Amino acid sequence: MSNTIDLTLDGLSCGHCVKRVKESLEQRPDVEQAEVTLTEAHVTGSASAQALIDTVKQAGYGAELSHPKAKPLAESSIPSEALTAATPELPAAHDEDDSQQLLINGMSCASCVSRVQNALAAVPGVSQARVNLAERTALVMGSASAAELVQAVEKAGYGAEAIEDDLQRRERQQETALATMKRFSLAGDCRPAGRRAGDGLGHDRR
Repeated sequence: MSNTIDLTLDGLSCGHCVKRVKESLEQRPDVEQAEVTLTEAHVTGSASAQALIDTVKQAGYGAELSHPKAKPLAESSIPSEALTAATPELPAAHDEDDSQQLLINGMSCASCVSRVQNALAAVPGVSQARVNLAERTALVMGSASAAELVQAVEKAGYGAEAIEDDLQRRERQQETALATMKRFSLAGDCRPAGRRAGDGLGHDRR
């Protein structure tokens, strides 16, 4: 028998985050429909509240059963911490320090930075991961291979490629920045790249 469960969400800060939570919930066979905003989810189906909460947490966000006086839990600190991590200028990678540098595609907010950083830190052999939102790069220390790091980022829902040298990094950053500006001018939101292709072309009146 279907019923609707209301959840209070935490850690979402853009349309990309909302889309990830909605897709994670609707992939469950016991969920018929999920309506998701930055702060709430209304889920219809036969799934239990705890199962839905676990699903949201597996997607990288906080959730709890809605109550009249419900307050966000400790996960609310994630965006500010991620923003701090996004601020420093990342140094160029050097062979001797066992580091890998990646160019990240699809990040649009501090919550995205946190997800990418956590995904990289969880890879076996990684001792430290630093993600820069402005530069759209990640510097990863440790023994993990570039292929393993790229795969981890892709599993988190973003794009990634290994950067071999500083010149290549700057060229690819410029390409990514131009593509991002074009996407935002057309779509006007922070949906992931896969949803933007062709979107909004009818509104470009330049």
